[in-house]
Amino acid sequence: KRLLGHITKVMSLYYTKGCFAETFNFSLINPRLAKELRQAKAEADGAMFIREALNSSEKLYGFKGSDIMREAQGSNPIWIDQAVNDTMKLVKKGLAAYAETPVGGCTSVTPCDKRAHGNFYSCPGCRHLIAKESVLDDTQTLMEYDLAELDPNSIEYKAEKQNLEDFIALRNRIIKKAS
Repeated sequence: KRLLGHITKVMSLYYTKGCFAETFNFSLINPRLAKELRQAKAEADGAMFIREALNSSEKLYGFKGSDIMREAQGSNPIWIDQAVNDTMKLVKKGLAAYAETPVGGCTSVTPCDKRAHGNFYSCPGCRHLIAKESVLDDTQTLMEYDLAELDPNSIEYKAEKQNLEDFIALRNRIIKKAS
C-alpha cells in the first residue's frame, strides 16, 4: 500500500511538469523564491514586449500589432517613452504580458488553451496577436527544413506537409488582413 502511494505521488509530480500544479507545489515549498520568480518573469515579459513590439522597426500584424503601429505612426518619440513606462506598470500589476509564438507574439495575460496545444489557427482573429513577417518567415523556413529531413513516402511527411501548407495559408491570412 505504501509503494502504491509512492508511485501515485511520483506519477502525479511527473504529469504536473510544466503545469500550474507544479508551480503551486513549488510555491508551497519556497514561497519567497516563487514570488521572486513570478516578479522576474513579469519583468522579462515586459522587456520582451518592449523590444519585440514597441521598439520593433518592422511592420506588425494582428489586432494588437496594428494598434501599436497606429499609435507609433505620426507620433513623437515621447509616445514610446510613455508606452514603455506604462507597459512596465501594467506588467507589475499583472495586466500585461508577452509570450513569443511561431507567428510573432501574444499579449494575453490569461493562458491560451489553443496555443498550448500548438494550434495557432485561431490567432488571426485574436485581439492579443502581434505578428511579425520575419518570425512567420523563420517558422516557415524551419518547417520546410524539418519536412526535407523526412522520407517523402512516410505518414509523418504527409502530416508535416499538410501542417506546412496550413501554416502558409495562415501566414497569408495574417498578412492579407493587414492590407
